Amino acid sequence: MDGRLYLNCHPIWLDILSTTVRQLRINHECVFPSVRWYLRRRLNRAVDKLNRAACRSRFVRYSEEWSIDFNHLEKEQRIPKVIELAESLMQSQRYVVPIIPVLIICAVLLRAYEKPKTSLAIAIL
Repeated sequence: MDGRLYLNCHPIWLDILSTTVRQLRINHECVFPSVRWYLRRRLNRAVDKLNRAACRSRFVRYSEEWSIDFNHLEKEQRIPKVIELAESLMQSQRYVVPIIPVLIICAVLLRAYEKPKTSLAIAIL
């Protein structure tokens, strides 16, 4: 040695930058997925609760409209009433979920034989 003192000096901003990048990487790999999972779970629970409430309200509305008490019906009387309820619910869903004709589906699948189509490409057809 020649008597000089060598210090490992580098700029402080480099330390700050590397610490920030390290923290972002830890957040991206560990924290964000768990927060996303937690929020998705809560959202799914809320949607399930709303769906149950909507289904229950439709059932109650149908029961009141037709003055039917399913709990007090005999099995032979209840089954046809449940079938009527199911048909009325399917009729109401018909306006929400469009029915795609089989010919259109066949045409899309035949055209997409060589390369798959995106949903946008299918919508344009």
